[in-house]
Amino acid sequence: KVFAVVVLLGLALSASALRTEEEYAGIFKAYVRQFAKRYEVTEFVDRYNAFKANLDKIEAFMAKEERDVELALNEFADLTQEEFKKAYLGFKPKSVATKGAPKVDSNPSNNNNIDWRNQGAVTPVKNQGQCGSCWSFSTTGSIEGAYAIKNGKLVSFSEQQLVDCSGSYGNMGCNGGLMDNAFQYVEKYGLETESDYPYTAEDGSCQYDASKVVSGSKVSSYKDAADTAFK
Repeated sequence: KVFAVVVLLGLALSASALRTEEEYAGIFKAYVRQFAKRYEVTEFVDRYNAFKANLDKIEAFMAKEERDVELALNEFADLTQEEFKKAYLGFKPKSVATKGAPKVDSNPSNNNNIDWRNQGAVTPVKNQGQCGSCWSFSTTGSIEGAYAIKNGKLVSFSEQQLVDCSGSYGNMGCNGGLMDNAFQYVEKYGLETESDYPYTAEDGSCQYDASKVVSGSKVSSYKDAADTAFK
């Protein structure tokens, strides 16, 4: 699969099967400028070759008469599939603990539907960068929502704190982790804000400061629920 977005990014790509090296170079130059890419000299050729391969795949797909999605270049187009998996698919699944999981009414007519984005309980979209820390964003996102619903105030919590500090709970920073491990860490230590402990998209040494932990940010309990419970 090619890493793609639905929104076209305006690079005026044609659906030709193959391009000349000069054409590839011109498109890559525009791509580097658009996404403010910076490469070490030693990695430039690898990024360029990955980009060309992904561009060919995108254009071959878009040349099909019948297709149900639109593919285009995005910030990940200079990565191979394996590089993308290693950098961004850092969640390490485990068997879901369903004991004590919340029950969900299977009849949607009995439920009150709420879009928590409209209720001020969801922070703006964040970018994990080239770091397999999706688990930390899932953790802060759920805690941010719960905190906002309880306290009437939306706070952006620190993913970097979890990346740097929850290793003893089984997480591996940019190499992956689990929300449950992160919740266990937050039960004991709580969370600082994003502004006090900003995200760097890199593994770092723990800079935890108890004096900056947001009051009420500690997790008192949590439950895992199988996705089938919500169907």
